[in-house]
Amino acid sequence: MANAVFIRIHKDYSVDWCIPGSAHEKLAQPSTALSELTDLCSGKKVTVFIPGEMVHLGSYVIPAKSRQKILQAAPYAMEDDLIGDIDDFHFALASRTPDKNTTICAIEKARMVSILSLLKKYNIQPQTITIDTLALDWQADAWTILLEDNITTIRTSLLTGFTVDTSSLKDYIDIAIDEAGDSAPSKLNVIDARTLDAGEAVESLFPDSQTIQDITPQGSIINDFARTNQENETINLLQGNYAVKHIRYQNLKKWYPAAALFIAFLLVKLIGGVFEYKQLSNQVNNLDQKIERLFRQALPDVKRIVNPKAQMTQRLISLKSNNQNGRADFFTHFAKSIKPLKADNSIIIKTINFRNNHLDIEFNISDLQALEKLKQTITQTGSKVEIRSAAVQGKKVSARLRITGESS
Repeated sequence: MANAVFIRIHKDYSVDWCIPGSAHEKLAQPSTALSELTDLCSGKKVTVFIPGEMVHLGSYVIPAKSRQKILQAAPYAMEDDLIGDIDDFHFALASRTPDKNTTICAIEKARMVSILSLLKKYNIQPQTITIDTLALDWQADAWTILLEDNITTIRTSLLTGFTVDTSSLKDYIDIAIDEAGDSAPSKLNVIDARTLDAGEAVESLFPDSQTIQDITPQGSIINDFARTNQENETINLLQGNYAVKHIRYQNLKKWYPAAALFIAFLLVKLIGGVFEYKQLSNQVNNLDQKIERLFRQALPDVKRIVNPKAQMTQRLISLKSNNQNGRADFFTHFAKSIKPLKADNSIIIKTINFRNNHLDIEFNISDLQALEKLKQTITQTGSKVEIRSAAVQGKKVSARLRITGESS
């Protein structure tokens, strides 16, 4: 495997790397800079692992067999689990699915572009970009857990897993095992890669009822990733618009001088009409900006403007229909939920989204008990409340509630 390079990018964009079977296998350090890898990656197959916390990984039942149709349905299947507009996400599928459920990986397009731009800056062209969650080794009856200083990564099956703040691991893993039901693991394979709290026993971080197999990593964890990596047991994010394109740039270079002369000729010929075109273009742009400004003032929740007049008319009809049918609007939901939210000074609201007659509120709260109490308080106002997600992050709990009109 000396022709392969494995790179692990951390959340702060520092990297670990190794070239299996070479003298570089044990040289990787978390502080390594990508600039040092430019020459090493040249002509080699590059696999990049990114943090599992950067993506949303989920399993869904999609009644389609064609891969193209599944990809078309994926955004709508994951819509309720994502924060933000589905058009802002890139979706990827596994090369094969072991059961009836389809595993889908979603990552924000802006984050994907940021990673690719960083690699391109140092002339690194990866053939695979995947998540470190699926780089962990796994067994059918066990969960594999990578225990690090700040983040713990857990692989629960062939194509599923999650990440959790290490400081709140014990509480969260207990909940996750209970929710797994019949799929709960018979043991936990724990890779202890901590450096800050390495003296704390691994067993103290997990429920007493679990069988723990403590595994000591051999050097940097990137070496284990390289050793156990299986392309058919992961999800390559380089799909669709981000798929690797093989272009023979060397064959095009000989045409560069002729192309430059041709472009210069066109510029000289067209220079006379540029000023008139700019004047007309500025007028059109000014009008478009005014239309867009007025449209966004009226409908700030619309992300994509295609036909302002038609979209505005459609929204007015929809609002009128909603009011006639007696369905609760945003202000009704907000009025019912704002008092309980304001009563708890520990709550920090991050985002509020209203879509399809649902009000989604993402916020930080002091603890899980306070979250449950908040749910009960809002329920008493007559609204139906659902906890969509809750994750302990340090001394806070990051949660998302969905409020859906009058409870029955």
